[in-house]
Amino acid sequence: MLASSLTRLARRASFLLSLVALLLLSSNALHAQTETTSPKPRVKAMQLVGGKVYYNNMPLTAGDAQFYAMAKSAPAAAAFRKAARIRGWNYFWWIYGGLNVGTGVVELSSGYAELRARGAVNVLVGGVLVGITIPREQRRQRLLAFGVSEYNKALNEDSWED
Repeated sequence: MLASSLTRLARRASFLLSLVALLLLSSNALHAQTETTSPKPRVKAMQLVGGKVYYNNMPLTAGDAQFYAMAKSAPAAAAFRKAARIRGWNYFWWIYGGLNVGTGVVELSSGYAELRARGAVNVLVGGVLVGITIPREQRRQRLLAFGVSEYNKALNEDSWED
């Protein structure tokens, strides 16, 4: 009697476990089916937020944006390439100008008259080198905005063909 009740309990438990497993499998299949309702997923557009390019809510450098834009829009890729080149040279001018300013300040604070004159020239040259990057950064921002708009325009034109 105990053995027959245990076998009945085991059968019910295995039936319930298999029923739960089937329900879980079917719910996963339904969930996977409802996630991809459209046959072709749409690519999201690029955005320029605060001087940074975002694609699918991920920040991109100008070089990475150029990589994504090469397949869709040649003018956008060229604008991103120019923006990346400007940023690279701006880093160089910032570092070189900052070193000139630092060297000039050290020479100005020394006790020698000939070093003070050279220090004043170094501070002036370093300030000019750092200062020329301001309009270059503004141009870079305009290139990024142009690249984003061209990419999005090409993306919209591409979606009409589908």
